[in-house]
Amino acid sequence: MGYAVATERVGRECSGGEPWGLLREAEDAGYEADPIPDEVEELGDAIVMMAAHIHAGTQRFLEMIARFHGLEGWVAGGYQSCAHWLA
Repeated sequence: MGYAVATERVGRECSGGEPWGLLREAEDAGYEADPIPDEVEELGDAIVMMAAHIHAGTQRFLEMIARFHGLEGWVAGGYQSCAHWLA
């Protein structure tokens, strides 16, 4: 399903259409409708931890780029700018 189709479908279902249509489709695809409470808690904890790791990694990545830019590391490669080097 393309992005535009998915966006339209989600918008329709969230604005007065059948709001649980996507849940029903997930159930039809084999996902559990009533997950085990412990599983939900564990999954929630794992999601929170993953988000924290992504955030920390992104911060470190941006710090490294800022340092590379400050040292003009991109110049030696013949690039016009740090953005050009990143692209």
